[in-house]
Amino acid sequence: MTTILIGALTVVMIILAILRYRITKSIDTAVIALVIAAFVIHVVPIERITTLKGAGLELSIEQPQVKGAIEALTPTQLQNEELRKDLERLREDLPLVRDSRILWIDNSPSKIVSARRLLRALGVEVIPATSSEEADKVLARDKDFDLIITETQRTGDSYKFNNGIPIHEGVNYIVKLRKTGDQIIRTIPVIFFSAYDWERLVQFTRPARETFPEAEITNSVNALIVKVVKRLALERSRPLVYGDQKTPTPVEGDAQPRAAEDAPRAARP
Repeated sequence: MTTILIGALTVVMIILAILRYRITKSIDTAVIALVIAAFVIHVVPIERITTLKGAGLELSIEQPQVKGAIEALTPTQLQNEELRKDLERLREDLPLVRDSRILWIDNSPSKIVSARRLLRALGVEVIPATSSEEADKVLARDKDFDLIITETQRTGDSYKFNNGIPIHEGVNYIVKLRKTGDQIIRTIPVIFFSAYDWERLVQFTRPARETFPEAEITNSVNALIVKVVKRLALERSRPLVYGDQKTPTPVEGDAQPRAAEDAPRAARP
């Protein structure tokens, strides 16, 4: 299957180079680049291609900032190599995650600095919050997030909403968000990142995972990065839906906002 894919990509690159030459009647830099790309794809083993470049954008796991973030994130050489291989397997998703936005709720932000730096090196913006109350303020100002990452255990009063376990504020808060009337906030994907062992993590997060959309869970930093990249790539590949409509400001003396008068002429009956 890999051989067929490599052959097909090589043929496509050559065809594009020919078409470019026929259009421009000259061998310009684009033609040369396509020919070189065809040669590289055909000669270099595909698993060794770690750089993606196109439309003026280059993203590589070999870039210094990405390499440095991986090394800071993974304390051992073995984990370093495992994460590097994971990112290599996800190289097609990496350009998609650029400019994504994450709300990360953790009451010990100093413990997640390395993971945040790696995500930033991949072009992801991470907005931190240290409590549910602070997260509420962030979402009240701006709910344009592609993902929420939250710990399981912290203090808070969201348990009053669902009669949950008080110390599991992270879980209770997500249950509360899933019941909110705001559709955008209610449907933001969630990943729980916790130090609990797997069995307890599954058990403690069940109330939140029984809501829709179902939250993901992990207790491994490497697995977290992989899940984040996959989820962001999926979210960013979905078609954009424009459903927001600004509510007109009432004019003094009007009983109702002047929505009809402010509407475009083409939309009037």
